[in-house]
Amino acid sequence: MFLGDGNYRDFLQRNAPQVYNPGAILDREGKRLGQHDGMAFYTIGQRKGLGISSPIPLYVLEKDVERNALIVGDQSALGKSVLIADQINWISGKQPAAPFGACENPLQSPGSLSDDHSAVQRAIQGSI
Repeated sequence: MFLGDGNYRDFLQRNAPQVYNPGAILDREGKRLGQHDGMAFYTIGQRKGLGISSPIPLYVLEKDVERNALIVGDQSALGKSVLIADQINWISGKQPAAPFGACENPLQSPGSLSDDHSAVQRAIQGSI
């Protein structure tokens, strides 16, 4: 672990106290379910440690930075079926020939790709 004692919350409190910015935890319809300690403490797909009670497991689906809100929902709402990436840095310095790997229709333009999957992939999350 890169932190000596492994406690990232303490590390952030000492080095970036501004991340302790509580906000709402909302469901997909906007209903307030609880409060978070700061969005830096949560990841997309996280289920544990949300501090809210529900008859079904809830997962972080999205971080709404403008509203300082975590959006949560059930597992079926996780993931996307389309991957779009740009500003790609190809390690070899050259864009690979299409198709490659799991990408069926990848290359859109130099330095970008788009890949449509027939099924939702949990490994594809929101934009960054």
